[in-house]
Amino acid sequence: MTRLLSVTALAWFVLFLHSIAGVLEGAILPVLARMELSEIVEIDETHVQVQGRSRRLRSCAVDRIEWYLGAPRARALVDVIFVDGSGIAAEDIFGPFVLPMNDTQLRNRSHAVIFHRCHRFWLTQTRLF
Repeated sequence: MTRLLSVTALAWFVLFLHSIAGVLEGAILPVLARMELSEIVEIDETHVQVQGRSRRLRSCAVDRIEWYLGAPRARALVDVIFVDGSGIAAEDIFGPFVLPMNDTQLRNRSHAVIFHRCHRFWLTQTRLF
């Protein structure tokens, strides 16, 4: 019985570690630094197009980008609409993306998280803004 409890506790610890490992790695060893929005164009009252720059610190493959509206603990995931030719380039430029929010929401109430594949164990998360 003790062995079963030990194995169960170890399994829960591994699951917990896996769930926070990407966040911790991104905080300690970020993939990108000095991220800034270089271009913000308001398309209409509810959509904005953004493009930005950053400095790549590590050579990792981009998995995805998630953009959120709201506070870190009370947020909603919004659609990131890729414009033709957009993405996250190795030349430290990202975008252009269209986001369903206005300029004020973008500047004051949003943030993005980029997920990178740096190794096979988990995805490294880098928070923007």
